Amino acid sequence: MLQADLREGLPPNTGWLRDGVWPFFGTLEAIAHLYADEDSTAVSLLYAVANHASPTWTWVEEQLPRDLGTKVSGDGSNATASALFIQLIRQLIIFERDSSMDLLAGVPPEWYHPGAHLETHQLPTIFGPCNARVDIAEDQSAATVFVAPMLEGSAEGPVALHLRSLRQAGYDILGGGNAPDVVPFVSTQGLHMVLTRSRGR
Repeated sequence: MLQADLREGLPPNTGWLRDGVWPFFGTLEAIAHLYADEDSTAVSLLYAVANHASPTWTWVEEQLPRDLGTKVSGDGSNATASALFIQLIRQLIIFERDSSMDLLAGVPPEWYHPGAHLETHQLPTIFGPCNARVDIAEDQSAATVFVAPMLEGSAEGPVALHLRSLRQAGYDILGGGNAPDVVPFVSTQGLHMVLTRSRGR
């Protein structure tokens, strides 16, 4: 229902302002799509929410789409919208569900551009603080993924590294063979791998 009628990428009429959009709500909807394994829809909502931020990266509570006027409603700055925006990005990179964790599952392939660097530093998780990084070579020849051992968490066992978006970006060779979409590994052991591009990509 919400995706059937979008204005500037966001569902309208979810708050008090008639025909208005509410970025706060769009972020909540995006997080719900992640739970439903609908990552591409969540990313589309992420960009729509970002496109409604002020130059100082805050959001008014509600606003009309540009073609309907400039009326706004609610608080001048919605701090919860800012917090949820950060939470959404976190869940695109590290998504926890019950006692499991997915790494990089929601990261869109366009984030893996030449020279890209994506890193988490001491990010709290149920498996312990997560230090992870992805580095894309400037010449696009390789993608390096490193996850340090995660200790002192309340959960134990395997976590899953998702490579689908890296494969879509062209990095599909792992140790001489085709890389899978998902690589499970033991959280307390960490992981280090290098993916390369196939010829012609």
